[in-house]
Amino acid sequence: MPQVIETEARDEIDETVSPDIWQQLRDLEAEFKHVICTELPDSVQSRDYKNNIRLRSDWSGQPLHRRNYKLSQEELRQLRAQLDELLAKGRHIRPSASPWGCPALMGAKPSDPKELRVVIDYCQINEIMVKEKYPLPDVQCLLDALQGATVFSTADALWGSWQVIQNGSRPLLKT
Repeated sequence: MPQVIETEARDEIDETVSPDIWQQLRDLEAEFKHVICTELPDSVQSRDYKNNIRLRSDWSGQPLHRRNYKLSQEELRQLRAQLDELLAKGRHIRPSASPWGCPALMGAKPSDPKELRVVIDYCQINEIMVKEKYPLPDVQCLLDALQGATVFSTADALWGSWQVIQNGSRPLLKT
């Protein structure tokens, strides 16, 4: 089994991978530095895609609201810190008086179980939404595309869900 060492930046380095490959990865990181961020950007970037929340036609129309889950003191502290950071940035989240409400909880990051991230339980709203339907890619084709790959990486989309702009004013009631 290859030996894995941990660097100061918490990146795992597999010593069986050649230094040339690591240099290529560093070059890629430098080339795409404008899209790889370690800090939350000051504003949401405008994108061609705008999200639209559509509800089933047979739904009664009453807003759904559920109370929050019980959180430990540490979870509450981290939740407050993350919400304060998002509010301070301006356009990511905003105070809401919407009658819609989904509970928030804190989930451990797989890379660092001591670090928690905000998870919103949208199960109730998902039940009344019109499901988007897309064809799934063929798993065998995806695996074939990885044939011969020697380096695999993970990316933690920094606050990724806050970057989807809602289309129109009606979806804003549900967010």
